[in-house]
Amino acid sequence: MLNWSDLPFSRIIIKIVIGLVITSFLFASIGNYLISINRNVVVKVDDVKITFPDLEKRYQNELDTMRSELGQRFYKTLSDLDYLKSFRKSILERMVNRVLLEKYSKSLGLQVTDSQLRELILSMPQFQYDGKFDIEFYKSSLFRSGFSVENFEQSLRIDYLIQNQLIPAIQESNFLLPGEINAQNKLINQIRNVRIIEIGMEKFLNNISLSEEEIFQYYSENAEFYSQPEKLKLSYIELSLESLKKNVVVTDDEAKQYYFDNINLFFAEESRKISHIFIPDNNQEIAYSILEELNLGANFSNIAKKTPKESSTFNVEWIQRNTIDPEIERAVFSLKSIGDISSLIQSKTGYHIIRLDDVKASFTKPYSKVSDQVKEELKSQKAINTFYELKHQLENLAFEFPYSLNEVAQSINQPVYTTDFISENKYPEILKKPIVLEVISKPEIKQEGLNSEVIEINPEHILVIRVEDFKNKVPLLLDQVSDQIIMKLSEIQAKQKASIFAKKLVDSLKNTDEDVILEKESLKFSEVKKVNRTSEFANTIFSMKKPVHQNSVYTYAQDATGNVVIIALDSVENTFNTKSNQTIVNQLIEFNSVQELYTLLHILRSNTNIKYFDEHYS
Repeated sequence: MLNWSDLPFSRIIIKIVIGLVITSFLFASIGNYLISINRNVVVKVDDVKITFPDLEKRYQNELDTMRSELGQRFYKTLSDLDYLKSFRKSILERMVNRVLLEKYSKSLGLQVTDSQLRELILSMPQFQYDGKFDIEFYKSSLFRSGFSVENFEQSLRIDYLIQNQLIPAIQESNFLLPGEINAQNKLINQIRNVRIIEIGMEKFLNNISLSEEEIFQYYSENAEFYSQPEKLKLSYIELSLESLKKNVVVTDDEAKQYYFDNINLFFAEESRKISHIFIPDNNQEIAYSILEELNLGANFSNIAKKTPKESSTFNVEWIQRNTIDPEIERAVFSLKSIGDISSLIQSKTGYHIIRLDDVKASFTKPYSKVSDQVKEELKSQKAINTFYELKHQLENLAFEFPYSLNEVAQSINQPVYTTDFISENKYPEILKKPIVLEVISKPEIKQEGLNSEVIEINPEHILVIRVEDFKNKVPLLLDQVSDQIIMKLSEIQAKQKASIFAKKLVDSLKNTDEDVILEKESLKFSEVKKVNRTSEFANTIFSMKKPVHQNSVYTYAQDATGNVVIIALDSVENTFNTKSNQTIVNQLIEFNSVQELYTLLHILRSNTNIKYFDEHYS
């Protein structure tokens, strides 16, 4: 059995490892992985199948995300077939991990209530305007992203289960020994006593001589960097739900009608918060002894430290009826008063002991409390209807009048924005989006002057663009840029000379008396400086070996401009700062969480029948 008390987790790190739906799955157009039987199965995790279409859809959507982030660099990535193969496999492994953690959570009796799911969706900024949830925007956004509401909410339910119930429950059992914290405190707050010599790059610029051949060769190899940039004259129509919404009006009568028509949206069932002790099914005697201890006044939060590793103690978020194991539910809702403890409850997975911590009665929010929310929802609904109607017209008209945006703009009563001849770095921010730059570069847009198709910045923010005219990139003559090239080449050679000089100097300091070397080079170390981990060149200084027998240790570093710093490490001081302890505890828990997560997944994989149906992924 898994040891609950040895499984700490860190929310931040785990988000990275398992890829939560709220971030990486949202608008990713990936359906629920709990799918029906499909012949195209790539991997089977016990009874759960992940199909090739599932994997391919996720793979393509992550490529789309990468394309928007990398711009033109994305196409270079596509040429690396080994990387793409590894990338696809990593996506599949994350999907498998997600299945494993979901199954493990459910085996412990953890479930997500409809109320919890609803509150989560209402709070998600992706579905809000002016800080409030918009039901129609929510539905349309999912539709535009390839989600059904059912599949999205099922995926979100799974991730909430893992992130907000399983992980916090296990994380609470984590503890650190004082010795661990103290050792890390001394390491983090360590002081290093150093002396330095700063040598400016100008020392190495004086004796640099460049031939005409070197200058011409550099110019020839880097001509693309010495030219006047391409300039375009652009026009575009921009349409966004946010801008349309500002002109929408909702009356009180409309809002009240919506409230009473959808009264169930404003009803919250009774919910209860509990503390929960779980003991695996082969430990009945232990379960009864724990119950006896609790009845004698033992503390729930301390019980795991005094019981065998197989038992675990954790808190559960607010739960409602019909959301957890029926036996556990009956026990939870039979407790009368806060602080009451249940008798021993047996489920399919083991024994449970429940303590009631708090109760929230069911209630319906009055219209006066939600009127603003209702009006915002209706306002969004009206704006969405207008948006999609105008979008449809924009798509058709931009095609019907392919060489002008003026007729299009007049028909939908929207302005045309225009620019003068400008280079890419001067584009309006909306036109600097990778997806827009990609469209502008297409020959039919840039050279033929056609209207673009509708470009989606996001599902409710679109534009159509047209290149009115363009001026090609113009190479600059060598005479025009020779001074720049000479300066650049001089800096390159000076940095190289500085690095060679510094290495030779450090080698000499390691093997010869310090005073002799410094006198020969007419150099002098500074007074001793106390350096911590936030100081300049800290990475270099704290990577140096500690001095032995009071013999200084030497190294060098270069800053971004090429200046050289010779460093002499004389001694190390281990200091202790109690104010750092909480930060250190958080850091250690985060570090341990990464290790423990991989340990948990390794155990789950070892005890799960995972069958790959393609040798490329096994």
